[in-house]
Amino acid sequence: MKINMPVTTNEYVLTDTDTIVSTTDLKGNLTSINRDFLRISGFTEAELIGTNHNIVRHPDMPPAAFEDLWNTVKAGRPWTGIVKNRCKNGDYYWVEANVTPLRENGQVVGYMSVRNKPTRAQIDAASALYSQWNQGNFPKAPLPARIRKGLVDLPVNQKLLAAFALPFLSLVLLAAILKLGLDASYLLPALLIGLAGVVFGYQFLSGMLIKPLQDTARHLRTVSEGNLNVHFDMSRNDEVGQVLQALRSVQIKLGYDMNETRKTAEETTRIKVALDNVSTNVMMADTDLNIIYMNKSIVQMLSNVEADLKKVLPNFNVSTLMGTNIDGFHKNPSHQRNLLGTFTSTYSTQIKVAGLTFRLNANPVIDAKGVRLGAVVEWDNITEQLAAQERERQLAEENLRVRIALDNVSTGVMISDNERNIIYVNKAVVKTLAGAEADIRKQLPNFSASTLVGTNIDGFHKDPSHQARMLSTFTNPYTANLVVGGRNLRVTANPVINAQGERLGAVAEWIDRTSEVAVENEIARVVESARKPLPPATSDDGEWEEF
Repeated sequence: MKINMPVTTNEYVLTDTDTIVSTTDLKGNLTSINRDFLRISGFTEAELIGTNHNIVRHPDMPPAAFEDLWNTVKAGRPWTGIVKNRCKNGDYYWVEANVTPLRENGQVVGYMSVRNKPTRAQIDAASALYSQWNQGNFPKAPLPARIRKGLVDLPVNQKLLAAFALPFLSLVLLAAILKLGLDASYLLPALLIGLAGVVFGYQFLSGMLIKPLQDTARHLRTVSEGNLNVHFDMSRNDEVGQVLQALRSVQIKLGYDMNETRKTAEETTRIKVALDNVSTNVMMADTDLNIIYMNKSIVQMLSNVEADLKKVLPNFNVSTLMGTNIDGFHKNPSHQRNLLGTFTSTYSTQIKVAGLTFRLNANPVIDAKGVRLGAVVEWDNITEQLAAQERERQLAEENLRVRIALDNVSTGVMISDNERNIIYVNKAVVKTLAGAEADIRKQLPNFSASTLVGTNIDGFHKDPSHQARMLSTFTNPYTANLVVGGRNLRVTANPVINAQGERLGAVAEWIDRTSEVAVENEIARVVESARKPLPPATSDDGEWEEF
């Protein structure tokens, strides 16, 4: 027998609502488990699925108990017993285990076990019994109990024979007395034998058949009310016992199904609550395309456009959409019906209603058996999104026209962002600065007119911090004259501010005034020279020389 170690003395006590459910194949390997099994045992699903159920067997459990279990279920009968199991960490827990064969097409294909909390009296009795078994002591039931067990296990026809034996014997005696003409004194004993037989037969049949059948009928009424907490007598092996065993199997299976239904309902509730609160607009329809679910988001979205939709769908009402058919949203409902009745993967489309555009992403809802249950559709009102895209397209075209114009004007234009990084230069400014490149490099050796975009304009200034402060706050045109490498450059800057008042950067017009300044300087020199008086002219012969 598998010995699982280590073990502790810590008991995990199940609650009244705990239900441990598992199924195994014919060899006892786990094929399914529920959350209570995982939580109480401490094992993970990966550790349990495919592993033999004896992974939770406690060393205190005697082999004879499991031998009885397997002999019973392999005979096609359900088994009920008190079992001590081991947690992964060595702790232990007691369960009332109910095991029944699983059948498909009349063949046993596996076993199901449903375990609940036992009473403390059941635990104490089982613990004492298992302690004796582990010591090799298998006490027999008292003789009266063994006799009663033998009578209980008699087939029904033999019970009936036993019940009617004495009354029949009495009738035979009476017939013999009358036939043989015996003394009348013999009649009384025969009658007493018959009366005793009737009383015995009634009591016998009442205890062996009538009362168990009445109990069974009462238990079935209890089960029909949804209460599975009833006890069927599993100790008898006659025809009544076989019925009770079958009912016990049904009881165990119903318990499992109810547990699975409850689990599914809980999962469905969690999913619904999650869907109710997601921002995605979700709608579900059944196979007839009737709306069966809408989350809060889609209700809000459709409520916002209800007035617009009523212009073309006068009867449209968000509050009464549930139960209506989605055909009303389509010009050609038959096309949508054919598509939604056969599609197997995501289907995306757009519909236009009352000047509104909706994008729909539909997915089929298909269960594990491949049965189509309906469709789930995500709705997105993209009307404003399309309008924004159109505005962006128009703005992009406008910006493109502006850029083309700037690229070809004769004035040199440069644009920088708020960090004074150059993000645009037109052909004219590149030409201007390329013409002065050799002179500028005398002061800025790394200057290159062809790689201006991405560089920072701080490099053009002796005091970048002053320029940074000025460009971050100026609101009107600002003109500055720069001398770089002997070149005279005039820069006229304007702030770039959008309609919301946000500063986006600056635009600068560049002009190379080196030649112009040279001419201005020459003119100034000539003028200055003209202002000075000429020295008197002298000659040896005393005549004036011409100027």
